[in-house]
Amino acid sequence: SVHLNDTVNGVAVDPAVIVTTLVSDGGLTGVSVASDGTLAVPAAAPAGSYTVRYQICDPGQDPAIGCAVADATVLVIDATITLSKAEGAHTDVDGSGADSAGDTVAYQYAIAAPATNGAALAAIRLVDDKIGTLTVATPSSGDANGNGLLDPGETWLVTGLYTLVQADIDAGSVTNTAYAEGAAGSTTLQSNSDTVTAYLAGPPAPALALAKTWTFVTDANGDGKAGTGDVIRYAYAVTNTGNVAMANVSVSDVTNGNDPA
Repeated sequence: SVHLNDTVNGVAVDPAVIVTTLVSDGGLTGVSVASDGTLAVPAAAPAGSYTVRYQICDPGQDPAIGCAVADATVLVIDATITLSKAEGAHTDVDGSGADSAGDTVAYQYAIAAPATNGAALAAIRLVDDKIGTLTVATPSSGDANGNGLLDPGETWLVTGLYTLVQADIDAGSVTNTAYAEGAAGSTTLQSNSDTVTAYLAGPPAPALALAKTWTFVTDANGDGKAGTGDVIRYAYAVTNTGNVAMANVSVSDVTNGNDPA
C-alpha cells in the first residue's frame, strides 16, 4: 500500500477514513489507486519506471489543511519464465530387472528466462505434483555467473527423483506435471506447465504361488499318521510373486482321499 508512510497534518492516515484519488498517472495508462492505497497496474503495461501522483484527503478536516499530495514510483518489469521437462534414467533399486515399487525415475527440468526479460529472477522454485516443491538455490548447470539468480538468457538444469509406488506399477506408467516459479521484485511469476508420462519397464505380470501344509488337530489312535477318525488342519500360504497388486484372492481345495500323503 502506498499509504504506509503517508500522513495528513503529521498524523498517519486511516485508509478507512481518508479519500484517495489519482492526480497523475505519470504515463502509466490505466493505473488506478484504491482507497486502501493499493495501486493496480494494467497487465499490458509497458516496462519502465513511472511516477504516479495521488491525493489523500481527510473529509473531516478543512480541505485546505486536510489534504496531501504524494508521489509513488512504480517499476514495471517485463519478465517471463518457462519450463520444459523430460524423463531421465530409471534406477532399479531392488535389482529385480524391471520397474517396481521403490525404484526411482529421474526427471530433467530446464527452467529458462528469455533474453528479453527486463530483470533477473530470484527465489526459483520447481513444483511437481508427484515430487513436491524443490527450491532451486544451485542448479546442476546454467547459472553462468553463480549469482543464484535466473538472469535474462539463462537456462537452468535441475534434476528431480520420483520414487515409484505400487499404484504406478499396476498402471504400467506414471504421469506427472510440473511448473516453475520465480520472483521479479515482489511479484511471483509462474511458468507454463509441462506434463510427462513415463512408461515402466516390463508389462504388468500378475502371478501367485501357493504352499499348503497340514497338522493334526486330533490323532484318534495316537499312531502319528492320518487315519479314519483323525482331524487335521490345512494351512495355505498365498504369495504374490508378480509385480502388481492382487485383489479378491481365494483358495479352492478339493480333497481326493489321499491327502495328506
